[in-house]
Amino acid sequence: MPEKKEEKPKILGEEKENVLSRNKRIDNLETRAKERDKIGFYYLTKDMQARILTLVQLTDLTDGGATTLHSHTPVATGFTSRARAYLGSNQNIDANTDTLVNLTTENYDGDGEFSSNVFTATTAGYYLVAVQALLEDLDDAERLQVFIKVNATTEWSRNASWCSKADSYTRVTLTDIVYLGAGQTVGMYVRHNAADGTQVLTAGTQNTYMSIHRLS
Repeated sequence: MPEKKEEKPKILGEEKENVLSRNKRIDNLETRAKERDKIGFYYLTKDMQARILTLVQLTDLTDGGATTLHSHTPVATGFTSRARAYLGSNQNIDANTDTLVNLTTENYDGDGEFSSNVFTATTAGYYLVAVQALLEDLDDAERLQVFIKVNATTEWSRNASWCSKADSYTRVTLTDIVYLGAGQTVGMYVRHNAADGTQVLTAGTQNTYMSIHRLS
């Protein structure tokens, strides 16, 4: 007698649709999990990404079939050209005069480019510059201005704030991206129009400062 072949159970109708729907959901969940992990990685800072990649072990098969682990060293990214300095002691600022801020105290200076209150670029590039000034004792409607100047003469950008009441502190911040050629300088300047003359720029790393980082 001919040998009977075992027949596999058939999945028909609603049961078949349920199986296909379940498999599709599983596939979607796996895909979404992979995408979530990938997106989460790229939301990390570059430093954290580099630390993770350093720990990754890449597996290669040798001729003999044995497995050899190799540590992956990522290529260094970013620039060391960066600095931050602040007003170390209060500075008198005459009225209606552009005055270079005495940024005498450094928080950091990656390539030794900050000196004599200005940053001097050793390499041409685009630099992110952020400044802040805090001035004492302006009166109502008097104004404090902050400038970023290149080579002490070219005004790159400015911002201003008007005092809203008598004898109060006035704070101005300014952020911009500045192109500097090799050897060019960038400095922070302030100006006010107080009717009673000289005013005091407030010292302190949290009060009056400039930071600069090379971007590209």
